[in-house]
Amino acid sequence: MADVYLSPTSVIRYETCPAQQQFYRQGWRVDYLSDTLHFGNSAHQALEAFHMADPYGRTVDLPQRFTDAFLEPTRTTTVRYGNGRDKESLLETGLVLMRLYPQVWQQTGFHALIDGAGPLVERKYRVRIAGAGVVLVAKIDVAVLDDSGRVILIDHKTPGQEHDPDFTARSDQILAYQAIFEAHADEHGVDRIDGVGIHPLVRRKVSTTGRGKGPTVNPPDIIERRSDTDVALYLEKVCDIASDIRAGRAHKRPLHEHNSPCSMCDYARACQYGDFTDLVNIKSPPDAKAEENQLAVA
Repeated sequence: MADVYLSPTSVIRYETCPAQQQFYRQGWRVDYLSDTLHFGNSAHQALEAFHMADPYGRTVDLPQRFTDAFLEPTRTTTVRYGNGRDKESLLETGLVLMRLYPQVWQQTGFHALIDGAGPLVERKYRVRIAGAGVVLVAKIDVAVLDDSGRVILIDHKTPGQEHDPDFTARSDQILAYQAIFEAHADEHGVDRIDGVGIHPLVRRKVSTTGRGKGPTVNPPDIIERRSDTDVALYLEKVCDIASDIRAGRAHKRPLHEHNSPCSMCDYARACQYGDFTDLVNIKSPPDAKAEENQLAVA
């Protein structure tokens, strides 16, 4: 039985629409970058450099790091901008956020946890779910220690509007990070984590009138560690989804008109009309390259 490799994002993708996940696993990708994804990737690259340096007391020019990351891909990759957004305005927003971030972070008292390989920043993990033929893979933004020695996982987000704090406690993605990290916790000299959280950098457009709120970096929204029951139920769901994928179940899920995911799906035209314009096949689904990890999760 071949292993099924899943990430927290791919689990969400399958729950959104199994057909969408099937297109993705077959290697189909849009031949452009969305502006929001490009912005988020650029911010993550800059913040990775910041958190790799911060525990050692070194500083990083965050605005310059963001600028370099934001401008470089546009020379080789088409970035598609949404309504009312363009390269200049998004770059301006990013620069404001990068100038604000260090002060907000300093106020948390957090510093990246360090092991023999360095700070636990953008660290990749793979975990085998025992007896299920499923490997769960993830990259966690940063694991930190607070002033009292508590271990907390932080996930950076760059939403276009204010973060819903209730979502942190509901998020399967955050729960998955907890499960995956704790399977490796002993490698980092800890028993388990104490909390998880989302750190939102709100990419509102810079106001030209001075009246709007503009870009803001909010304090991290931290919750206590989710329960073992929550983790077990999530892993059960992951195994169920893997079984569906293995069986080739990829039903379309358009839902109701008022909340259909189809309008935001990269594969909508391919799915409905067989039109693969704007799609390319990379012929290497993510699970084909994933490395096995023999660690069992009960």
